[in-house]
Amino acid sequence: MAGVLALMLSLGLVSLYPPVTLKLLEFSLNQSNRELFNNTLRLGRVNWKEKLGLRLEGLSAGFQGPSGPVTFEIRSVESRGSVLNFFRKEGLILDFQSAHLSDSPREGFEGMARIRGGKNGFFELRAQVKKADLQDFVWINPDNLKGSEGKVQGELVLRQGAEGEVRIRGKLQVEEPGGKLPAHFFDLVTPYLPLSLVEEKVKQIRASGGRVGFRVARLEMEMADPQAMNLFLHLAVPDYNLDLHLKMDIRFRD
Repeated sequence: MAGVLALMLSLGLVSLYPPVTLKLLEFSLNQSNRELFNNTLRLGRVNWKEKLGLRLEGLSAGFQGPSGPVTFEIRSVESRGSVLNFFRKEGLILDFQSAHLSDSPREGFEGMARIRGGKNGFFELRAQVKKADLQDFVWINPDNLKGSEGKVQGELVLRQGAEGEVRIRGKLQVEEPGGKLPAHFFDLVTPYLPLSLVEEKVKQIRASGGRVGFRVARLEMEMADPQAMNLFLHLAVPDYNLDLHLKMDIRFRD
């Protein structure tokens, strides 16, 4: 409710005092997405368009990653139609450009978000990779991913419901000519390998240290349960004549 009231007040103050409008919008967006951003979302500039359309520039926010805080930036966010759709059944649709980690020189993702306020509010995000590298995903597991590189393609979908539950699904891939992975990346997949020749090859890779070249990598993910994520990994490592196809069910602790 506080977020809704702040958005209503900001609309009334649009032409009177822009700095107040900015702060009220920040408060509204933080309230609507408090489970994700923990009151870290900040806006650089707000431009109002005809029929209460909105363009935001210089947005930044943070969230708690598995190994600590992660900060990202978005170059611009623009509404489709009136911001009053925030209160309506269909929700407010926002198109965004260049969503990336704050310390990354790449443009990252682009796509759209849909937000609805109130008792039955929700947040939905659909993002496509514009320009990204495996380096931009090291924060997920620094111990096993540091040193990774390779041009990433794909898309991600995230949805947060009224009760705060989060659902994620996505597909990411690195196509030929491939890239590099640290040898200790294979510590992640070893528990899911069959006791076969494949396991012996992975042991050789891990023992080699350094980085290992791969020709192609594809990852599909789905988290329909807050306590679990399903992953499918295809990884081709030509130097070791290794072609992995792994299905992994990962459980999260409370």
